[in-house]
Amino acid sequence: MKKYFVLLLIFVISLPVAAQEDDFQNDLTTLSVDDISEDEEDSYPALQYSVATNGFWSNWFLQLGADWTAFYSDQEHGLSLSKSPFRSFRATPALSFSIGKHTSPNIALRLKLMGFWGRSVMSDSSGKNDNKTYNIQFQPMINVINLFSGYKEERVWDMSLFFGAGFNHSDRADMYALSLSAGLHSSWRVSPSFNLYAELGLLVSEYDADGMSAVERSSRNRLWMNHDNMVYAELGVRMNIGRVGWRKSVDIDAVNMLHQAETDALNAQIADLNAENERMREQIADSQRQTGEEVKADTVREVTCIPVSVFFDAMSTSLTDRGQLSQCIELVEYVKQTGCKVRVEGYADAATGDAALNGHLSEGRANAFADELVRMGIPRESISVKASGGVDKLSPSFLNRRATATLLTQDAEP
Repeated sequence: MKKYFVLLLIFVISLPVAAQEDDFQNDLTTLSVDDISEDEEDSYPALQYSVATNGFWSNWFLQLGADWTAFYSDQEHGLSLSKSPFRSFRATPALSFSIGKHTSPNIALRLKLMGFWGRSVMSDSSGKNDNKTYNIQFQPMINVINLFSGYKEERVWDMSLFFGAGFNHSDRADMYALSLSAGLHSSWRVSPSFNLYAELGLLVSEYDADGMSAVERSSRNRLWMNHDNMVYAELGVRMNIGRVGWRKSVDIDAVNMLHQAETDALNAQIADLNAENERMREQIADSQRQTGEEVKADTVREVTCIPVSVFFDAMSTSLTDRGQLSQCIELVEYVKQTGCKVRVEGYADAATGDAALNGHLSEGRANAFADELVRMGIPRESISVKASGGVDKLSPSFLNRRATATLLTQDAEP
């Protein structure tokens, strides 16, 4: 019996680990888009019946239940005992304790301990039938609601089928016996941390699970008559541990299409800015052919209306592409020649993150752009920096993740 127990223990330990390794592989294949944060994920397309698995310590649970049990022994056959499950010599209370983990919205694994009181049922005398016992079962649970209807975080009621294997221990005979289990489990969510549940189950054990040997076993070869059986009803509470629930898997094909659209829009925006820069280059050339402070001031006021923009990754102060800095060359040369001041202003996408986070991002982006302009030759004292926080000026919204550089006239506010 000890050999069977060791094998069962190894199986119980290895199965959740293997399942979690599969979860990790799923994470690598379904969440390969690095720039999608949890704050942004609701704005991206998701697969309807798929979820992104989460860490090993997520979605664990503990269960505590009170049971009513009815025992049917193999010794009963031919004794004309009542088959009613409510007879006192057959029924007894029990307690149960379970620990388990949801490896996916459809599958959970649990280890369940139940018993502490029991029956043998050799006669219609309750006193003669007392037999303290406990049963340990390892049980996979299949959530049939999620399986057929898909996972929904707001769902209140779930129903699962379970089956499993384990062993009994009889206190009267100090004997162990292998057993199988199956049943139906329903749960109702009270809060994110607690559920109420009800369960109906059947335990089928070896013929000597109650410590009593069968008589003329060979003449009774049907499953129910040839084994010790127990049916039970259970009510209890489940406490959820760690992160509870599942995030929708991102539809990678749809995200790639979305990113391509974003890239096309960004390229169009850069093309427009390059056209404006070309016009500014022509204006600078014209101004160099003219003399007088008035002409220079007029030129500065006009180019003040044409800010140069650079763009940033989501939740980052890093440029999406350093090649964007090529559009700043003319601005840098003009500042070197004229001594104009430059205002650098940073922005964040108001649709992502709170005000404090967006303020931090916009300030970091403004300083990052200012540092690049200094490296290109503009004196630091000629640059003023401003953080404007989250905005929704541009569409698509990701274009708001930017910083701008604007030439200032001598009478403009820095």
